[in-house]
Amino acid sequence: MSIQQTSPDTPAPEKEIESLRAQCAKLTALLSEYKQEKDALEEKERRYRTITNILPVGIFYADTDGNFSYVNEQWCEISGLTANESLGDGWTKALHPDDKERVLEEWKKVTKNFATFHSEFRLVRPDGSISWVLCVGVCVIFPGIKNSSQKKNYVATITDITERKNAEAEVEKARIIAEDATRELKKNLMISEDLRKNAQEAKEQARVFAEEAKEANNAKSEFLARMSHEIRTPLNSILGTAELLAEAELTAEQKKYLRILNNAGETLLRLINDILDLSKIEAGQFELSEEPFHLRHVIEEIIAMMQPAAHKKGVELVCSIEKNIPEVLMGDQICLRQIIINLIGNAIKFTGKGRVSLAVSAQNKETYPCTLLFSVADTGIGIPKEKQEKIFDAFAQADSSTTRKYGGTGLGLAICKRMVELMGGAIWVESEPNKGSVFSFTAAFKQSTQAAVEKEKIQPKITSFDVPRKILLVEDNHDNQILILAYLKKYPLFIDTAENGEVAIEKFVSNAYDIVLMDIEMPVMDGYTATKKIREWEKTHGKDPTPIIALTAHALSEHREKSLATGCNGHITKPIKKARLIEVIENFTGGKERGTKQ
Repeated sequence: MSIQQTSPDTPAPEKEIESLRAQCAKLTALLSEYKQEKDALEEKERRYRTITNILPVGIFYADTDGNFSYVNEQWCEISGLTANESLGDGWTKALHPDDKERVLEEWKKVTKNFATFHSEFRLVRPDGSISWVLCVGVCVIFPGIKNSSQKKNYVATITDITERKNAEAEVEKARIIAEDATRELKKNLMISEDLRKNAQEAKEQARVFAEEAKEANNAKSEFLARMSHEIRTPLNSILGTAELLAEAELTAEQKKYLRILNNAGETLLRLINDILDLSKIEAGQFELSEEPFHLRHVIEEIIAMMQPAAHKKGVELVCSIEKNIPEVLMGDQICLRQIIINLIGNAIKFTGKGRVSLAVSAQNKETYPCTLLFSVADTGIGIPKEKQEKIFDAFAQADSSTTRKYGGTGLGLAICKRMVELMGGAIWVESEPNKGSVFSFTAAFKQSTQAAVEKEKIQPKITSFDVPRKILLVEDNHDNQILILAYLKKYPLFIDTAENGEVAIEKFVSNAYDIVLMDIEMPVMDGYTATKKIREWEKTHGKDPTPIIALTAHALSEHREKSLATGCNGHITKPIKKARLIEVIENFTGGKERGTKQ
């Protein structure tokens, strides 16, 4: 562009003036657009920081050199450091001196290959208190960050596991005591007859130690149940919030993050359920039922349930049942379902293409009880010979990379093995790498002499909310209160809340409610006691029983039985889906005749 010199007295050409005005207008528009984008980014950042701060775990962002760039409030609470003190390598001040070198070496080794970081270590707060934590970090690339394609970042969670570590230490202490006593007993038995009396005393001592070890094992089971309750309570908020967010209008990126959050929550829930099942089996508290059931009906329902997962992967799922197998058997169909579903689920997961087949045949249908053979075959990745025994151990996989690629807790086959043994059978695998696998198991069943009779299930009439309902929500956790209120806000429901059983009783006797949603573990007065007192008040005043549904994080069968025995009409375990909650309310408030079981 040429520049024409003009004297101060020469007026600017009209076209140049218009051109300058147009350029000024463009600059103004660009500045306005930049400000809008900047404001939107700042709002999005504030929103994400709010979400991370309300999660029940510590969260931090770090680069591969271990320099923190962000921490949430839970990290500060766990470590005792402020956010500013934690940034850069300041967080290392919280590492226990005995763990510091190991943790930093593990971090550098893992992040060098951009793998998942998983480690347990100790933190020392400024006041000198020590806590054990579990740290899990994954490598991510944040869109929009400069040089993000070269600079990898990690997002990690910090969970306080001090109670678990203390419990493990106590169990280990009891185990060592029992082992020492056993060794001492063997030593004494080798001594001469003159020392037989002392050996007998040592044997009695060993018995006492064994009882103490059993009590420690029971304490472990109680601890696992307690941990299940404590984890399910925040998990109910996490999964429930994710379900509510899924109903909102989100960007593609936000939906991706929401799927990650939901999948992580569901994985954690499956892990909790598997650990509880394994714990009950090992503690001898897992009892098989013996009821008549139609084998073919059970198999058909399983295939129908697993078909969508197979179809999604393009895997054919087929089934064959040998003729002349008894139609009606006596046994635990729920346990049988869990074993078959686990084996078919694994087969689908490890099969990229091809087919998965279930075959049922009789080994001795002429004898009593009859023994059936179930085989699940796939065309998947297969298992090396040297790894085939290991896969039935708890927390085991054929290869460590299997967990990273396919997921899973490593508990499914261990639970299957123990359940099969309880059913009087055995389980084994035949497999070759890249040629597929065949998992087979046997189970013994008695033959029913009469047709299976379906148990009568008293189900309330399902209706829509044609008239408003009044609900008493008894829940001490504020986050769960907010979640349930959000679930129900679009329906014609009037909801009163009570933070404990004592307040619930006061409100119940002063108001008429169509249904009570009762949490179990609460301060001041728990849900069991509150339910008993409500039933006593109804009986004393000649009132019809109001449906009371236990809405609780207690997941064991004995908790359910206790809820029903106390006077509850149903027992629902957290985390609960919105649709399930709506269904329960509709069912129990749909008509004058209400059911008594759920």
